[in-house]
Amino acid sequence: MHDQWVLSRDETAIIKHGSVGYLTGPSGIGKTRLLSQLAVAIATGNPVLGFDRQSPGSVVVATANQQELRDHLALQTTTLTQQQTMTLVEHLTIMPLLRPPEGRCSDEDRRIMAGITLRTLVQNLRNYATDRGWTAIMFDSFEAWSLTHTFLEELTEMPGHPAVIAVHQDRLLGVDWAIDLEPRETGAVVMHIRKEPQLSTILARNALGIFVRQPAFLVRA
Repeated sequence: MHDQWVLSRDETAIIKHGSVGYLTGPSGIGKTRLLSQLAVAIATGNPVLGFDRQSPGSVVVATANQQELRDHLALQTTTLTQQQTMTLVEHLTIMPLLRPPEGRCSDEDRRIMAGITLRTLVQNLRNYATDRGWTAIMFDSFEAWSLTHTFLEELTEMPGHPAVIAVHQDRLLGVDWAIDLEPRETGAVVMHIRKEPQLSTILARNALGIFVRQPAFLVRA
């Protein structure tokens, strides 16, 4: 695997170092669940949903809802060996974000608060960066509009040139890649990967609520 790959699929680089991408889909579809699975895949080197990397990477997940994220991560550990769980603990960092209050201040005030929060986060990431640097920086439960081009450049130029991965309800253009989640009447979820080559996969939730592939329905767009 090329050292510029954060995650690949079928030996094709999907997420590269220094790239910016989003997980999109309606509320409640499982964006945080998928984010946690990708975080585990990167931090342990353990394949997830066809995504793969050969060695563990350092991952930070910034979230305004730590408990929800920890609940999802706890489910992922049930599928890991003891050694993989130890690797996950070593390579995964969770950093809290302060969510601007809804309806209690103007949009401009919320943007200022978000900017202060992100600038503090950037400084913390620099302070905590390992010798290897970060492999991926993930954002959950936070306004995507807060991730300005200035901040994105600062983040992707950190040691390790990490990929930046964030969640958002709407499909976004002008990013390096995106993974769109769409519901089906059957209860399944379709995962569309928007980059070359484009892929679509039907996902199901197992008894633990973790996304799993339905291999028979793997198709190339």
